[in-house]
Amino acid sequence: NSKTGAQKRPLLYFDVGSISSNSMIINATLWLWVKGGQSKSFDFSVHALNSTYDELNANWTNYNTVGQWNVPGGDYSTTSYGKGQITNAVGWHGCEIGPLIDAWVKGTVQNRGLIFVAVSTGSSTEKQVVSSDDILNQTQRPTLRVNYTLEIYPGDLESRAIGPGTNATFTSVNWSGSARSLATDEFN
Repeated sequence: NSKTGAQKRPLLYFDVGSISSNSMIINATLWLWVKGGQSKSFDFSVHALNSTYDELNANWTNYNTVGQWNVPGGDYSTTSYGKGQITNAVGWHGCEIGPLIDAWVKGTVQNRGLIFVAVSTGSSTEKQVVSSDDILNQTQRPTLRVNYTLEIYPGDLESRAIGPGTNATFTSVNWSGSARSLATDEFN
């Protein structure tokens, strides 16, 4: 809204259901395209939402057309899953939220979306970002980039002890509890 001093808390939802629950999240970066802004930088923290919301009808008091947030501004976890800063510089601004994505994927936190919460309030720090419904700037919509590996079977890689300047010979490679390989791989 256009009220002076009014707080805004952007809400975003990303479906991470295609990432296997036995994956190891290495990192996850949330990217927002900033079109411009006023005054100072905007310092924020990212929190998991405790309630689902309707993207077209959510506002400061309601999460959809009839349901009200328990707390005005949104129902969210007190745990901060990432912190960042958005300046007035036009372009991509990123925030690491790997712990939140890991919690969603593992099922320890239900994925209802996320919310940006200002770390401090005061003078106008309003920023204009490209939203998910922006038709003209589709390549600049919010983006989540997740880097992960699959942990299908636990495994270990063991090499002989090596000294300075010598090559390693792997003597044991084990990728499952039922099969053991004695393959060697020498680096020359």
